[in-house]
Amino acid sequence: MKPIYRILAFIGKEIHSILVQPQLLLLLVAGPFAVLLAFGLGYRPSGPELRTIVVQPPSAEQEQAVGRYLEGVGRPLHVVERTSDLSAALARLQARQVELVVVIPPDVRETLLEGRNVQLVFYHNAIDPTRIGYITAVVDGATSQINRAIVRQVVGEQQASAADYERVLVDLQDALGQIRSALQENDRPRAREISQAVRLNSGLVAGLSLLGSDPLSTEPPPATDLAQQARELDALLAEPESDAAALDQSLARMQEDTDRMLEALRRTRRIPPDVFVAPLVWDVQGVSTYQPGYVAYHSPTVLALLIQHLGITLAALSLVDERSAGAIELFRAAPVRAPEVLIGKFAAYLLLIAVTSAGLVGLLTVALHVPLLGDWRWLIAVLAALIAHSLSLGFLISALANSRSQAIQMSMLVLLGSIFFSGFFVPLQDFALPVRVLSFSLPVTYGIETLQQVVLRGEPPYLPYVGITAIWAIGLWIVSVRLLRRLFVGG
Repeated sequence: MKPIYRILAFIGKEIHSILVQPQLLLLLVAGPFAVLLAFGLGYRPSGPELRTIVVQPPSAEQEQAVGRYLEGVGRPLHVVERTSDLSAALARLQARQVELVVVIPPDVRETLLEGRNVQLVFYHNAIDPTRIGYITAVVDGATSQINRAIVRQVVGEQQASAADYERVLVDLQDALGQIRSALQENDRPRAREISQAVRLNSGLVAGLSLLGSDPLSTEPPPATDLAQQARELDALLAEPESDAAALDQSLARMQEDTDRMLEALRRTRRIPPDVFVAPLVWDVQGVSTYQPGYVAYHSPTVLALLIQHLGITLAALSLVDERSAGAIELFRAAPVRAPEVLIGKFAAYLLLIAVTSAGLVGLLTVALHVPLLGDWRWLIAVLAALIAHSLSLGFLISALANSRSQAIQMSMLVLLGSIFFSGFFVPLQDFALPVRVLSFSLPVTYGIETLQQVVLRGEPPYLPYVGITAIWAIGLWIVSVRLLRRLFVGG
C-alpha cells in the first residue's frame, strides 16, 4: 500500500502546486480557451483581392475591348487603372501599391487573323510560393472567363444572323425540288443550271457547322456533308451518261441533310449563347454526413495541437523544477522510486488536462457550433491516448534537459515541428518518406486524424493510430523512467 500512498501524495502535490499559482492556473485553463475562441471567431478565409493595372495601347479598339473584358471579370481581380504607360505601372507594382500589371499587346485583331494566340502578360511582385500559386490560379480563371465572354459574343452574333441562313436553307430546299422536277422532265441542262445555285448555297451554309453540329457525336456536321454532296451532285449532272438512280439517291440525301440543317438551326436559335460557350457545368456533391466550414474543419486540429502543447509543457518542466528546488536530493533519501514519481505526476497532469480538454470540447460544440457526430466514448479514448503520448514525450524532455531554459526550448522545437510536419498546414502525403516518419512520432499527427474521424465524420477512429499512440506513450514513459532512475540512489 505504501507505493500507492506515495503516488497519491505526488498527485496531490502536483495539483496543489498548480492551484496555488493563480496566474499559472489562468494560463493553463483560460489560455487554450482564449486561443481556440479567437481562432473560431476570427478566422474568415477568403482569397485576397488583387489590385490590377491594365496597360494597353492608346486608342486601339480591340485592345480597349480586352481591357473592358478584364474589368468585367470581378473579384478577386480588381482593375484600379487602365493606362498606356508600362513603366509607371511597373513602378507602382515594385512599390507594392498594386498586385498585378496586365499588358495587352498591340495588333490583337491581326494576331488572331494570322491564326496565333494573343498573349496577355501578367506581372506580379510576390515571392511567397503559395501567393504565386494563388495569382496563377486567378490569372488562369480570368483568362478563361474572358475567352468565354468573347466566344459568347461571337455565338450570339451568329445566332442573330441565323434567320438569314434559314432563308438560304429554305431556298436550297426549293432548288433541290426544282432539280428533281427537271430530271423527271428529262431537262438535264436546266437541272445543271440550278445545281450551280445549290452548290453556292451549300457553301454558304457550311459556316453553320458551329450551330448545326453535335459536339458529342462522332458524325461530321450536316453542313459539311451538304457542301460535299453539292459538289458530287454537280459532277453527276455534268456527266451525260450518269446513272439516274445515283442522281436520285444524291438528291434524296441532300434533301434529308437540308431538313436536318433546318431543324438543327431552328433548335439552336433557341439555345442561349452561355450554353454554347459552356455546354458542361459542374456540381460537387459530398457523400459525408456533414460538410464542415473552415472553422469547423480546423477546430479538431487546433484542439489536438493545444492539448499536445499543454501536456508537453507541463511534463517537460516538472522534473526540471524538482531539480531546481533540490527535491531530487530529498527523493534520494526518501523511499521513493522513479516510477512512483512519474506515475504521480502523470496522473495529476492527466486529470488537469482532461478537465481542460472537456472544457475545450464544450467550447467547440456550444460557442463555435462544431457538432460531435461520433460516439463520445471514442472521443474520450482518442483524447486519453493523445494526452498520454504528449505527457510521456514531455517527461522525456524533462529527463534530458539540464535546465528550465533547455526544457522550454525543446518544447518549442516540438511545437514548431508539430505545426510544420503533422498535417496542420501541409498534407502528410506531400512529405518525403523520412520526414513522414518524423511526422508519425508526434502525438498531434495521430490526434488530428482520429479527432476528425470522430468529431466531423461520426466514425470510429482508425484503431491502428490509437494503438500506435498508446505504444508511443508507453515506450516514451519507460525511457523516461530509466533516465530518471539515474538520479535516484537505489532506484
